[in-house]
Amino acid sequence: MNDDITYRPLRLGDLSPALYRGIDRYQHYTRLWRKVGGIWRVVEEEHTEYWTEADYLRVSERSARIIRAGGTVFGAFLGERLVGHACASAQLFGSKKQYAELKSLQVSCDMRGRGVGKTLFFLACAAAKGFGAEKLYISANPSEATQAFYAKCGCVESAEEYPPAVKNAPQDRQLERSLADIERQF
Repeated sequence: MNDDITYRPLRLGDLSPALYRGIDRYQHYTRLWRKVGGIWRVVEEEHTEYWTEADYLRVSERSARIIRAGGTVFGAFLGERLVGHACASAQLFGSKKQYAELKSLQVSCDMRGRGVGKTLFFLACAAAKGFGAEKLYISANPSEATQAFYAKCGCVESAEEYPPAVKNAPQDRQLERSLADIERQF
């Protein structure tokens, strides 16, 4: 954990593309989880991701929609700079309305490996539990590093798939995290 980082829920008035420019979304990876013959396996495949100006606008607008719909967006700040965010949707779904969705979790590349993502993840878990969810649903990037992060946070393959998440990112792995051991903070 980094003591210089502060965390707080974001408000509508906080949101702008300029705020999100503090997150350098760069990620280069060469090993991905892919479904091969119906089984998830790590394969060699090179890919690079980063945010463009259009992405900063899209992320800001999506965060505003989540807040307007009753969800929560957390920000991680290094001074005044936003270095990470996590969005938890308040909309429950699943066969028993047991899931809330982690809509986004991003940490600036220069801040990864310092506990920022883990703190944001568990803040989102607490918010989801506050919404009445039993589990947090994650449509997770298939990179080996991202999958290892979620495994360390206690995530497993989801018992159910959420069709909108699968349609939006069919290459992602659909994961879940039980909220039974999470303290309700919100």
